[in-house]
Amino acid sequence: MKKLFLFLFLFNSFCLFAQSDNDTQGEKLSFTTLRLNLQANVLQKLTLIDSFSEEDFYLNNTFSAGVEFVSKYNESLNFGIGFFYQLPTSIASSRAKMSIFPVYAFIDFPFITNEIFPVQFTAQFGYAFLAVSGSLKKAYNGIYHALGFTTVLSRNLQIKFLYAHNYGEVNLDANSYDLRKESLTLALYFEI
Repeated sequence: MKKLFLFLFLFNSFCLFAQSDNDTQGEKLSFTTLRLNLQANVLQKLTLIDSFSEEDFYLNNTFSAGVEFVSKYNESLNFGIGFFYQLPTSIASSRAKMSIFPVYAFIDFPFITNEIFPVQFTAQFGYAFLAVSGSLKKAYNGIYHALGFTTVLSRNLQIKFLYAHNYGEVNLDANSYDLRKESLTLALYFEI
């Protein structure tokens, strides 16, 4: 609960301080754009950590679909909130399956300003709800964060490359483990 409160506090602070007092009198912060996305999650690794050791497992590739609500601060700086659902993926050498549902705040700001091939730096931070089945039993959800780059292909189409982490806690064979999941994500975004 403390993590969720911290996330909401940081997001609200970010939204309040992102406004300029000079030219936003009478305007309200609003989400002006909707982005739909399809993601391919590859090179996924799950690490289970206890007080004495850590063990790595590899996850099969999977897909995700999501939505982002975008507010444009200026021509190139975007921020907002989003969520996606990752389809269940099986853990290699195990009968367990895992899926996630992150809810996050994000910011896209210019890295290379070029009219032909602009590149933006992307950061996402939020809270992920875990769903596990098989031999794993969920104990606690955890933090989600991702960093990467966005390339703008056209006015309505973007490609994102993200390196993401999820944290949580699971039970396996009556033992409790901290969970760390990392993945490389290639996402196609369509702006409405």
